[in-house]
Amino acid sequence: MEHVDLINRIIEAEQEAQRIAGQARDKLGALPEELKGETDKLRKELYKRADRRIDEVRAQEQEWAARRVAQMEARHAADLAALERSFAEHRQEWADRLLDMVTGR
Repeated sequence: MEHVDLINRIIEAEQEAQRIAGQARDKLGALPEELKGETDKLRKELYKRADRRIDEVRAQEQEWAARRVAQMEARHAADLAALERSFAEHRQEWADRLLDMVTGR
């Protein structure tokens, strides 16, 4: 009976090996789809991160541009005010000179 038990154990071991091999083949068959899913998930996450970073940089650039425009407007306002002061201070002098140039005095 020992031989029968030994043969039965060999048959059981073979059946178990076949079952395990079948599971491995099933997993191997599903692997490409799983990898595609993981790849798609990673790609989506990377795109989300890139979009967030682009939004952050865009906001920073817009803030910088707004500050720069405000500086330029302030400088132009100061230049215009200086020009208007100069005109107010010298208006009569310039009018007299122009009149002298026209009339030849």
